[in-house]
Amino acid sequence: MRLVRRIVKLMTFTAPAPERGPGAGQNKGAGGQQGGTAGGGSSRQKPGASFAPDEVLRQKLPLLRALEDNAGVLRRVFRVPQNKDLVMREFTLNTNPPLRVLALFYDGMTDKMVQDLAVFQPLMLLAGLRGRGASRVLEKIIEALLPGNQVETVSNFRDLVDGVLEGSTALVFDGIDKALIVETKGYDYRAVDKPSVETVVRGPQEAFTENFRTNTALVRRILRAPELVTEILQVGRVNRAFVAVMYLDGIANPRVVEEVRRRVSSVKTDFVNDSGLLEQFIEDAPLGLAPQTLATERPDRVAANLAEGRVAILVGGSPFA
Repeated sequence: MRLVRRIVKLMTFTAPAPERGPGAGQNKGAGGQQGGTAGGGSSRQKPGASFAPDEVLRQKLPLLRALEDNAGVLRRVFRVPQNKDLVMREFTLNTNPPLRVLALFYDGMTDKMVQDLAVFQPLMLLAGLRGRGASRVLEKIIEALLPGNQVETVSNFRDLVDGVLEGSTALVFDGIDKALIVETKGYDYRAVDKPSVETVVRGPQEAFTENFRTNTALVRRILRAPELVTEILQVGRVNRAFVAVMYLDGIANPRVVEEVRRRVSSVKTDFVNDSGLLEQFIEDAPLGLAPQTLATERPDRVAANLAEGRVAILVGGSPFA
């Protein structure tokens, strides 16, 4: 009987649990955490991935150094691959060491001849450019390789996206947290024509168009004075329309200029595409019967009022000032 009891005890014997030191549980947890980190390394969020596309633009998120990270953010902002008219072309510069570049532009909004001759051809035929770091190579590219008259350096996604939306070509470089915006606009627009509303028998036969720069140039061609100032603001959360505030420095009342600037800058809306719509936002009494502003399609009339000390407001896409 005793022998049977001893056999039963041996069969039911279990080894004691190992002693756990003061940091045993912590080490296990740390090991588990490390294992989870190692296993989840591939699912780690990339920089900028936690921001919604509108937050990237609203907060002016700075550009990243890795080309893949910048490309990922830009794909989300421009809704790629759903968006089919955005071109994202990647190529490699023959520098020492080689430098990868991502070009972004909208098909149909750029002049392809200017783009090929002033951007892609100089960069792709580049050979043996040496520099002390990628930033120095970027400086040499701006100084010697891009013959365009307007090359701008940007450091955040907001300015880069605005440049692409205007018809320029953006160049993003690997290892550099800056990008280049090269002027390559080439979309079609209506040519300068005769006034259709304010017709005259004697006098200039030119009217504003929907092109923003053409309109400011029409006024400046008539009023050739170095005192003529053109301040450019942007209004609208979605389309960010260009608004030009023009006045003669020394003749226009500075307080009036400041008030116009304040009212235009304080407009909070999603979409502005006409000067008449902006007029309703900045007037004291939009529903009043007496007009508070003067609308015209004639650049000579704008120039005459500027010479009298008034302030002119031009909106991109609108043929009226």
